[in-house]
Amino acid sequence: KILPIRMPGTDDDNPFAGPAYLSKAIRYAADKGAQVINISLGSTAHSPELDAAVKYALGHGSLIFAATGNSGNKGNPVEYPAATPGVVGVGAVGENLRRTPWSTYGTQVDVSAPGEDMVHACGGKTGLCKTEGTSDATALASASAALIWSKHPTWTNNQVLRVMLNTIGGPTDGAKRNDSIGYGIVRPRIALKTPGDPGPADVYPLPDLADAASPSASPSSKSPAPKGESGSTPDSDTSAAAAPSAEKEGDGDAMLWIALGAGAVVVLGGGAAAVVLARRRRSAAKLGREHAAAAATQYLNAVAYPDRAGTVTVLPATGTDYAYGWTFQFDFAQHALSTAPTNTSSPYVIVVPHSGATPHFPPAHLPTAQYMAMCAAGDGAVPQVR
Repeated sequence: KILPIRMPGTDDDNPFAGPAYLSKAIRYAADKGAQVINISLGSTAHSPELDAAVKYALGHGSLIFAATGNSGNKGNPVEYPAATPGVVGVGAVGENLRRTPWSTYGTQVDVSAPGEDMVHACGGKTGLCKTEGTSDATALASASAALIWSKHPTWTNNQVLRVMLNTIGGPTDGAKRNDSIGYGIVRPRIALKTPGDPGPADVYPLPDLADAASPSASPSSKSPAPKGESGSTPDSDTSAAAAPSAEKEGDGDAMLWIALGAGAVVVLGGGAAAVVLARRRRSAAKLGREHAAAAATQYLNAVAYPDRAGTVTVLPATGTDYAYGWTFQFDFAQHALSTAPTNTSSPYVIVVPHSGATPHFPPAHLPTAQYMAMCAAGDGAVPQVR
């Protein structure tokens, strides 16, 4: 059976609420017993809350697939949750079994599936429309997992994924994986016919979870490999025509479809949440230039403390518990960041990165995480969260 979950779009007052909504949806699906979670959407916004939700779902036996994005020929940004450790990032291939020009490439690509010239139901005269995108590819990858699980209901999420990887159509150059199609193209027919050894039930078969747990790893994404390494360079001779980006105008809502139990998974949509987030980011930046203090209130988990006049207590700028950013206070009256955060009357705690350029969410365990606000830098323009 299939459980559809509608994830609301963000609004102008909270442009980066996407990760929070998505985290709640993932947890809800896991609590309802979802085995295969298909996420045909993505954005560059991210938070530790999303990392925690993914780990929560994996711990409850779920297998998560997410679209890597349709901007491979437009800047190739890293999108979440596909780049989140523990999520199977899915890219798209065309009829020639090569990465489509628009399919996002990088180390976040774990597997690929057909995503070009796809047909789905629509409201036109024929009732059928042609589409393309990593959203469609992700739906097929999720459906493959559901089919395998239906034949082997006693397997765990790790075993289903391992069989998918063991029966995958790998890169033709002999590499184990590359940044264009990941480990290869899913082949459900082979997986159903000759699945091979599913391996240990409690070991996640992809390396990103273990890599993320290492001290030197990035806290929130799959570690990128330098271009030029064997198997890491995207295909350059694809013949498919460039497709429109997934970031096109949407209606403000995104569909997150959760597959429960066995059966094919059909996913309609894709890119809607990314579009809303991107569009809201632009409007938030405009507001930030007009009124920096108002812009600061738009960030995720920003909570005002009007009853706390005077100095606001902040964590020290150094130490292992606060290695990912510095704490500053926002001077609400002056609409500016304080360079001496020990003596400013402010209802907000501001977190900015060491570089002072792009804000980052702090680790989820920090006490400031529940009441932080991101900085409105410089003239108040809102920087993009990565």
